[in-house]
Amino acid sequence: MLIINCIQYALYDSKGSNMTQAKQFISYLEEWLIAAILAYLAIITPIQVFMRHVVGQSLSWSEESVRFAFIWMIMLGFSAGVRRDTHIRVLLVFDCLKGKARYVVQMLVHILFFITAAAVFYLSILNVMSFIEFPQVSPALGVPMQYVYLAAPVGFGLTMIRLIQRMILDTRSFRHAPHSPTEK
Repeated sequence: MLIINCIQYALYDSKGSNMTQAKQFISYLEEWLIAAILAYLAIITPIQVFMRHVVGQSLSWSEESVRFAFIWMIMLGFSAGVRRDTHIRVLLVFDCLKGKARYVVQMLVHILFFITAAAVFYLSILNVMSFIEFPQVSPALGVPMQYVYLAAPVGFGLTMIRLIQRMILDTRSFRHAPHSPTEK
C-alpha cells in the first residue's frame, strides 16, 4: 500500500491539491526520517564530546549509534535527492539540450539510475538475509546487524519508487510543455 500511495503522489499536481495529510506525510517520508535522525545526531554527538573531554568518560553506546544513524540517513538521502531531483549528475551536456533530446537523455539517466538502484536493492536484500541466517549483533548496542544493513534495501527501494514518480512527472511535464517545430 505504501508503494501504491507513493506512486500515486506523482499523479497529483505540484500544489498538493486532492492530497490528504497522510499522503502528504508519505510524500515527504524521507525528509521526516532524515530530520529525526539529524535531530538525534545533534543531541547525541555533543553529549558524547562533553562526556569524553569534560567528564573524562565516554558513553559506550553513542559512537556506534551515531554511526548507524548516519548509515540510515545516507540511505534515505538517496531517495530524498531523487524526489527533489537534486541527485548528483553532470549538467554540462544536459543544459545544452532542449525539447525531446533533453527529455530522452533525462529518461535514460533515470532508467540507468533505476537499474543501478535495483541491483543494489537486490544485493542488499541478499546481505540482510545472510545476517538473518547467520545472526550477528553490534558490540556496543547489541543490535542485530540485519537492522543496520536493512538501511540499504529500504533506501534503494524508496529510491526506485521515487524514480518511477520522477519519470511520471518528467513525462507529464514534457507532454504539457510548449514545443517549437524546429526544436530537436
